[in-house]
Amino acid sequence: MKIRLAFLFLLIFIASIFAVFYFKNYFFIQTPENYTEKQKLSAQIVIDVIRDKSIQLYDYEGKLFERSLINRLTEEKNITRVFHFWASWCDPCAIELPELISYAKKIEVEKTRDRGVQIYLVSVDSEIDGLNKFTQIFPEILSNHFIQIWDRNNTLSRRFGVDKLPMTIFILPNGKLEIHEGVVSWKNLNL
Repeated sequence: MKIRLAFLFLLIFIASIFAVFYFKNYFFIQTPENYTEKQKLSAQIVIDVIRDKSIQLYDYEGKLFERSLINRLTEEKNITRVFHFWASWCDPCAIELPELISYAKKIEVEKTRDRGVQIYLVSVDSEIDGLNKFTQIFPEILSNHFIQIWDRNNTLSRRFGVDKLPMTIFILPNGKLEIHEGVVSWKNLNL
């Protein structure tokens, strides 16, 4: 009887460990307030949310973004905007990041006057400590290749319907919106 009970506890323990490691990388809790279903998301909604003065946007140091900078960034024409949602605790995000950094460097070299790409790295970390440790491992994410947004209250992620990480929203110059859940193959991406 004791052996069966010990075996049962061991089985429950192993299943719990598996569940924690499986779900921590792909899901985080969504609350229904201000939640936008991905099917209803449009390029204009994304831009309007970013411009919304009631939403406070922070950089990776916890400093509030200046509204003039946000307005200038969102008013640029003929540009592809990439909103990449990630977290320091998300293993697939960490695996994907070196390829995203290489992509950002490549497009910076290839940038022309009529075509550009803005990459917004949106961290959904709730604590700045995890974010700081991650930026020490990948200091390139602090470069001017990216616009760093710390979504510490998950305001943007709720409004954009982010329920899995990593998630990337592409807004093309023609206004078309594409959503990619999971790791993007940045090596093969052509915007």
